Amino acid sequence: MVSETRISDEGVTVHISKHNPHEVKPRQRSAIALVSGGLDSLLILELGRRYGWQLIALVIDYGQRNTEEPETVYSIAQHYEIAFVRMTVSGMADSLISLPKNAANENLPIRTLDEIRNQERSEFYHPARNTMFLALALSLAEKHQFQRIIYGATLEDFGGFADCRPRFADAFSRVASLSAGYTITVSSPLWQMRKVDVVRTLSELNAPMHMTVSCYAPVGDDRRTHCGRCPACLLRSEAFENAGVTDPTRYA
Repeated sequence: MVSETRISDEGVTVHISKHNPHEVKPRQRSAIALVSGGLDSLLILELGRRYGWQLIALVIDYGQRNTEEPETVYSIAQHYEIAFVRMTVSGMADSLISLPKNAANENLPIRTLDEIRNQERSEFYHPARNTMFLALALSLAEKHQFQRIIYGATLEDFGGFADCRPRFADAFSRVASLSAGYTITVSSPLWQMRKVDVVRTLSELNAPMHMTVSCYAPVGDDRRTHCGRCPACLLRSEAFENAGVTDPTRYA
């Protein structure tokens, strides 16, 4: 059947018209998981596997400071026996985004957790990064006829990152569905969770949290030692402490 897709205030509506032998039939219970190798990414992969979804773990190599991020995702994908795809994008590296004082940035200020949470827009926001990442995920979803794109945005991301909010994902779902010709849903399974909830859930599921790296600029020869001072490190450390879970993280 030919699908005519219309957009309304309520979302995407698909109207069936006439027969088409080339109709796209999306794979049921399938998702592109846009991941980065941190705790949130680990949980969406863990949940996806437990719920029996067919997953592809997608990591974007865009010149980020955490140069080992793709390798971290690859190791986690191997652990779960999930398909792995690495896409490389040039021209959008985050090297101009300032980092708090750490081993590599001695003269930059340290932010407190309260300062991090109260920012209207995070100083670590990369303009349109999630928009571009989701567009790449969409291309993979269309290629494999997957019906969902998931990413690890949590409740704590809403304040500083507009592209982590449900409203943004709903809007991108409309764009994705128009592009694909069938309904593609963009969402995060973690929207109702804080970082402490993520850690507690991972602990209860006995997930391999030791494999994850959250730091914006990890140090050490293996690039797996967390700086301990960037916002990601501060939120990670606090979450383990508040969850009452042993922190397997190595900090500088």
